[in-house]
Amino acid sequence: MLKRMPRAMQWALFPLIAVVVLSGCRDKARVCERLRTVAGMEPDAVRKCLTDLQDTVRHRDAERFARYVDLPQTVLIQGQRTIVETEEQFAQNFAEIINERVRRVVMAQRFDDLFVNWRGCMLGSGEIWLGQGGRIQRINNAPENVRWAELPLRYLEPCGREIIAPLCHRDAQKAVAQIRLVVAEAEVQLLPDAATGGGVVVYKADVNNDGLPEVVVTAHGQGSGGYSSVEGVFQLAPQGVTRLPFQDVVIRSLFPKGDMSRFHMSLAEPFLIRKDDTVYMGFADGVKPTYYRWKPGGRFQPLKAGELRLEGR
Repeated sequence: MLKRMPRAMQWALFPLIAVVVLSGCRDKARVCERLRTVAGMEPDAVRKCLTDLQDTVRHRDAERFARYVDLPQTVLIQGQRTIVETEEQFAQNFAEIINERVRRVVMAQRFDDLFVNWRGCMLGSGEIWLGQGGRIQRINNAPENVRWAELPLRYLEPCGREIIAPLCHRDAQKAVAQIRLVVAEAEVQLLPDAATGGGVVVYKADVNNDGLPEVVVTAHGQGSGGYSSVEGVFQLAPQGVTRLPFQDVVIRSLFPKGDMSRFHMSLAEPFLIRKDDTVYMGFADGVKPTYYRWKPGGRFQPLKAGELRLEGR
C-alpha cells in the first residue's frame, strides 16, 4: 500500500509507524520483565501456553484444554457454583465452563497486553488466571451481574459428601453477639464484627466431632490477597460459652515445635464438609485444599490426598 502513496506522504507516515513499533516493543519488554520479576514466570513458557490455549479453544478440544487446568476448580454450571475435581468432569462440561464469553477473551488476548502481578498473569478481566508452569489457576466463567458468593455451592459428584453452609447474616449476628457477652475482654477485641457483615462468615457444626455443635467464626480479607482464617471456635450452651483451643490443638498436632509459618493462609472452598457423620475442615495455600479431622481428645489430623475426593464412586 505504501508503494501507491506519494513519496512525501510515505515519509510523513514513517514516524507514526516507528512510534507504533517502538510502543509494541516496550509493551512486550514490560510484560516479560514483570513475568520474571513479579510473577516468577518464564515469558517463553507463558507465550507458548497462551498460543496452545487459543488453539485448543479454536478447535474446542476439551480433553487437551483440561490438561492445563489445576483441579479442583469452582465454576458456574447450571446456575450453581460447582466444584469440578477431575479432567474427565471438566471435559464433559467444557462447553458450559469455557462459554462464549470466556472463548472470546482467550482468542482476543495478546501476549503484550497481559496483566501481571504476584498471582500470575490474567487473561481479559480475570476470566482466566495463569500461574507457574503455564497452569490455569482460576477460571471465572460467571456473568458479571451474578452475585457469585450467594449462589449455592455443590460438588459435581457429591459421593456422600455434604457441604456445610454458613449461617445466614441474622443468625451469624446473634451467635457473635452471644459470644461477645461472655468471653474475656481481650478475646472480644480479637473477634471480628459480624454486625457489619464485612468479611465475617460464621458456621455452626460439630467441628471437633465430640457430639456437640460449635460456632466457628471466620474472617475473609477484602484485598487482592484473599486471605481467610479461623478467628475462634466456641461451644454455646445454656450454662455459658466456651472458647475451644483451636490454635493450640493445631500447633500441638501439626507443629510440635511451635512454628506456624508453614500453615495454610486461607480457608478452602468448601470450608466444612460432613461425610459419614464426621466433619472435616479444609485449608488451602493455592488451588488444592487439604482437609483435616479434629478428633475427640484434641488431635488435628490431616487426611491423605484423595481420602475425601470421589470416595464411594
